[in-house]
Amino acid sequence: MSIFNNNHTVDTSEFLINKPWEKEIHIVNSDYMKHYLYSITGFYKELPWAVRTSYSIIQISCLALIILLYILFWDVRRKKSIHNSYIKLKNKYFEKLKDICTQEREMNETEIKDILSINEDSDFSYSEKLLLIDMFLELKMNITINQNSIRNIKNCIKVFRLQEFMEERLIKGKDSEKLKIIQAVRFLQINIADSYITRLINHRDKDLQKAARLYYIISNDEDPFRYMEGKDGNDNFLAWDMLETHQIFEDCRNINKSLPSFIPAMKQVNNNYIVEFFIKETAYWGTDKEMKYLTGYLDSENESIVKSALESISLRKTKGEEEKLKEIYYEQPENIKRVILFTLLTTSPESSLKFFSEAFDNTSSQLTKRMALQCLWKAGDEGKKLFAAMEEKTDKKNKILFLHVKDSIINREKLNLHNIN
Repeated sequence: MSIFNNNHTVDTSEFLINKPWEKEIHIVNSDYMKHYLYSITGFYKELPWAVRTSYSIIQISCLALIILLYILFWDVRRKKSIHNSYIKLKNKYFEKLKDICTQEREMNETEIKDILSINEDSDFSYSEKLLLIDMFLELKMNITINQNSIRNIKNCIKVFRLQEFMEERLIKGKDSEKLKIIQAVRFLQINIADSYITRLINHRDKDLQKAARLYYIISNDEDPFRYMEGKDGNDNFLAWDMLETHQIFEDCRNINKSLPSFIPAMKQVNNNYIVEFFIKETAYWGTDKEMKYLTGYLDSENESIVKSALESISLRKTKGEEEKLKEIYYEQPENIKRVILFTLLTTSPESSLKFFSEAFDNTSSQLTKRMALQCLWKAGDEGKKLFAAMEEKTDKKNKILFLHVKDSIINREKLNLHNIN
């Protein structure tokens, strides 16, 4: 029955009607919907309620499956279209951008436009600009970062007018889009006004709030750790955030940008997890004076903070703290003792031979004994001589430890902070 005509008839000879001499009824306009509804309800009318329920569930499930399949195929087609658009942009610009960003000099915008064949009339859609941002992220991961490469990336971004686009999206975009944009801005080291970031510092979305505070650390030179308080958000500072922040600090160092001092942050936050992170970052990027400050954490009552300070001294190979380490050694638990032994090995092995020997004699822990022997074995010729002398006097119980340390198969691992038991 066509629903586009205004007047149709339906044969009613099988139904009991008030006027049996009339064999048809008229259906006009909205009566079509009523007719189909009555046809469906009439189909179930004589069935038990359990069968009706089963039929209903089956029909609803089939309808839901059809809708889900449609959404699935639509999503696959959409992603394929996005991927094809990205490949098209990448084939057109990626290699040229790579050549530009690996130049040993800074290229101006005019030169970049000539190489990329971009003129004032060139315009990109919203989706293309998002794909261009992804392409710049991939580009930065595929080149060696130096001062000129970062500058050339920034100039290329200006040529594509992406900075204005990102600033606009930080104001008008959805929260998920703002998060992606601010992460891209941070990774590409784009300089935008603090006003775009400060409006997000106390945002209701915790992930977006955290991203804004991380960017504020490297963008603000006056008080970078102003928002690194021991309040909301610090418990959400995950290992991935630490890796990302460490990479940002490395990029800043590669382009000779001054890093903020981590000492104020360690004093300011109340979260030990973040304090440990900044203690280790001081070993990588801090000054010698800041490293001197870390020795104060060796007296901390928190075992993790003491361990982080020791690891920082080991990473930096800071000399002059040997006596302090030997002084606090015997009041530490066994796992911290082993870190102290390793720290002494990295900073002053020659002057710690006697201490390694004493550490072996004055502990019941087999792991600590083994660490002391490993330190002696790796401390040069004098250490090996003392090792041999101790081996001659040792008892049968400890003899196996000497054999393990000397054996090239059993003791083939490289001794470092990550394999200290």
